[in-house]
Amino acid sequence: MKGIARSEDPLIARNEAAEYAMGSSTSPSKDDAFPSDFAVMSTFGATSGGGVARQAATLESGQTHKWFANWLSGHGFRVERDRIGNPFAFLELIPGAPYVLAGSHLDSQPRGGKFDGAYGVLAAAHAAVRVQENYRRTGARAAANIAVVDWFNEEGSRVKPSMMGSAVFTGKLDLEEALTTTDGAGATVREALSGIGELGSTVIGLESVAVAAYVEIHIEQGKILGKRSNGYRPGCVYVGGEQARDFSPWHTGAYGRCRHGRPSGRPLWRGIDGGRRPRGRRQVSGAVAQLVRAVDRVPKLSKRHCRPGLYVR
Repeated sequence: MKGIARSEDPLIARNEAAEYAMGSSTSPSKDDAFPSDFAVMSTFGATSGGGVARQAATLESGQTHKWFANWLSGHGFRVERDRIGNPFAFLELIPGAPYVLAGSHLDSQPRGGKFDGAYGVLAAAHAAVRVQENYRRTGARAAANIAVVDWFNEEGSRVKPSMMGSAVFTGKLDLEEALTTTDGAGATVREALSGIGELGSTVIGLESVAVAAYVEIHIEQGKILGKRSNGYRPGCVYVGGEQARDFSPWHTGAYGRCRHGRPSGRPLWRGIDGGRRPRGRRQVSGAVAQLVRAVDRVPKLSKRHCRPGLYVR
């Protein structure tokens, strides 16, 4: 970049570029600042196809958080991280008032879209800064403070369940249970967060933070909202808190009865397909096939376990 010396370290180079953009007289205008910052954020874990690969508690997610924390601190936020790795950025406009909580998530699927979640986090931060500037310019009195949050492991692609950070925050998931959950390689959430320096110690939850409201901006992941919206009117999705944070597992299965043909000593019978099977055997394959088709109609599924000998993720 013209005007600054580039570092050999990619992370430092990105931070230098961001600092230059914030402090230079030739920095982007306010209208250009968001896409400029988003472009920088999207370089962390960038894939060749234009997406990102930064699953929760990985090196790539840690680099993203470090850059974002620097951005937040540079814009007057007080950044704290709770015990499940949720970073909160507090912007106090009126002492003692509750907070409007806004944000989304910065983690992704193994090869996910760069706008999924990240748009909502960075947009919330930019909006908060503009709101603060407006209050300072007009002298108006704010009714609430603002806090930006990046929910840990929202995607649930590395460890299950998804929405882990928000579930701990709302008390729907026990903290210790979440921290001892393991990924496919056997690493616990506690170990993964500690490995990138993101195992926080601050107790942050609904009991300690007065939340006046929560808002999340999210890209559309289908065509329904766009078709139902008029012009530039954004579509809104209304989801009840219990529905959004329900982690009750759903267990089902089909159990067959296996009998070996000759050693069982039982007479055989001829099936409708002409095959000879031992009496008493219960064929489970047909039932399982129907079950798999039914499962695909369930809106949200965290894991599939097929036993014996096969694990499908």
